[in-house]
Amino acid sequence: MVRSIWNLYRRLRPSPAPQPRPKAAQIGDLVIVYRHVFISQDIARFPSKARPDGFDYVKCFRRLVETVEASNHASRVRILVLYNGTAEQLEIDPFATYLRQCDRDIEVQLHSARSAVEAALVMMRVVRDLPLEPCDIVYLLENDYLHADGWVDEVFKLYSSGLNFDYVSLYDHPDRYKYPAHYGQSTLYATESRHWTTAPSTCGTFMMKHEVFRRDFEHLYTTKPDHLMFDRLIAGMGRKLLTPVPGLSLHCMSEYLDPVQSLEQYFCDVGRASEA
Repeated sequence: MVRSIWNLYRRLRPSPAPQPRPKAAQIGDLVIVYRHVFISQDIARFPSKARPDGFDYVKCFRRLVETVEASNHASRVRILVLYNGTAEQLEIDPFATYLRQCDRDIEVQLHSARSAVEAALVMMRVVRDLPLEPCDIVYLLENDYLHADGWVDEVFKLYSSGLNFDYVSLYDHPDRYKYPAHYGQSTLYATESRHWTTAPSTCGTFMMKHEVFRRDFEHLYTTKPDHLMFDRLIAGMGRKLLTPVPGLSLHCMSEYLDPVQSLEQYFCDVGRASEA
C-alpha cells in the first residue's frame, strides 16, 4: 500500500526545474605581453638554471608564434614584446633574427630594468596603460614557457564558457601531484573539450581580463614572490585561479616538467629538423 502511494506521488509530483546553463561571457581579443631580456654571459646576473635538453629561448618564442598562427582565433591575438635591453643588444640577439624572419606582426618595446623584479613592475605599468577593452584577455608571459597545440582555442572556449573565475594559468604545476594535500580544496570544472581545476597559486605567467587586472592592480604590482601574491589574492581575497588538466604550457625547468605531457620534446624535434 505504501509503495503504491509512493509510486503515485512520484508520477504526479512536478519535475524539478532544469538548472540554467551559464551564460556565455563577453570576451574580446587576446593580448600576449611577452617579457624577454638580452641574455648575456653575465653569470652573476643570469645564473645557470637546469633546463630540458635542447632548451632555447628563441625556440620557446617560435613555438608561441606557431601555436597562435595555427589557431582559429589567430586574427584576435596580438603579441607585444617587452624587451629588457638596448637597441644594440637586440640587434645582436638571436631573438631579433627570428623576429625579422617571422611573418606575424609583432610589436617590440625596449625597456631598461636592473633586475627581474624591476622588469616585472615595468610590465605591470605598461599593461595598466594599454588602451584595451575591459573584456580583452591579457596574458603575462615569461620567456621560458613552451605551449601545447590548441591552447589559444582552449582559452577562448574557457572565457566564453560562462564559468566564474578571475585568473588562468596554462601550466599544470607538478606540485599538484607531489603535494596533493595543498590542493585538497580544488574544484574541477569542464568546458566542451577540457577539464579545468582551481589552484592556490601559480608562477609569474598567467592571464586575466583587463578589467580584472585593473581591479587588482595594487595587489599585482608587488615585489613579493608569485606564491605570496597569489596567496593574498586567492586565500585572502577570494579570487579564483583555474589551471588546465592536462596542462597547455610548460615552465621549462628540469625539476618542474609536466608530469603527463612531454612538451619539452619539441626542443629536440626542432633541433633535429634544423640539422636535416
